[in-house]
Amino acid sequence: FLNAIWLSIDIDNNSAAVLVDASPIFIVMENLFCFFFTGELLIRFFAFARKRDCCKDFWFVFDCIVNIYMVGETWILSLILLLSDVTTTEAVFDASALRIIRMVKILRLSRMAKLLRAIPELSIVIKAIGAAGRSMLVIAVFCLMVVYVFALILRQVTVGYGVGTQYFSNVPQAVNNLLLYGIIPSQRDLVDATSTVGAWMWPVIVFFFFFVSITIMYMLVGVLVDVMRVTSQTEKEGITISYLAHEFRDKMEQLSCNPDEPISQFE
Repeated sequence: FLNAIWLSIDIDNNSAAVLVDASPIFIVMENLFCFFFTGELLIRFFAFARKRDCCKDFWFVFDCIVNIYMVGETWILSLILLLSDVTTTEAVFDASALRIIRMVKILRLSRMAKLLRAIPELSIVIKAIGAAGRSMLVIAVFCLMVVYVFALILRQVTVGYGVGTQYFSNVPQAVNNLLLYGIIPSQRDLVDATSTVGAWMWPVIVFFFFFVSITIMYMLVGVLVDVMRVTSQTEKEGITISYLAHEFRDKMEQLSCNPDEPISQFE
């Protein structure tokens, strides 16, 4: 959990591409986390009675892969740069290489998967999304087919009109506008602004809004509805039992029987 919080602090305040160029606080914290996770992995490894069984443990294998990347970034790469005796990483890497290194730092987010072991309910939600994945994919494909068909129609019928020039000048623009204005209109400005970074950012940000705003939020609604259904059934059962108990006590009192005493088989 602390590592997940530290990731946001690091991304916001550490602009260095590699650890050796970062501020001392980031160097210290990254080394502490690296020592901690490496120690944890070694303890778990030695806890196996048969060491080869560690390869059958999914979470151990996953944590091992994450830890290898962490050791490589924190210790091995830093040691290579220090032994190379360079003043700055710009002397070794060009601009494109530094950009790739910064992108690779996104792999640090894989550490957040450790939260799945700490909070089992998250695993249940992810398994539920996976189970519903096929149905969600079919619905998404159907939605895209409908958008594409209407994009073709509107592209044809709006030729020569101002609305056609503004919104449907070509098929990709028509698809984009129908998606943004029709499905996620409130996020349209953010999608357009993010897309200026690069064309590859459009599917990323659109997938985020579809996944979070539509999939997860509707799952939350489904969970709330199910909870209300279960609670309603429980309350109805309680009311029914209370009513039957009251009627039963009244009948016993009419028969001059003590309702607080146990009933015999003869009675």
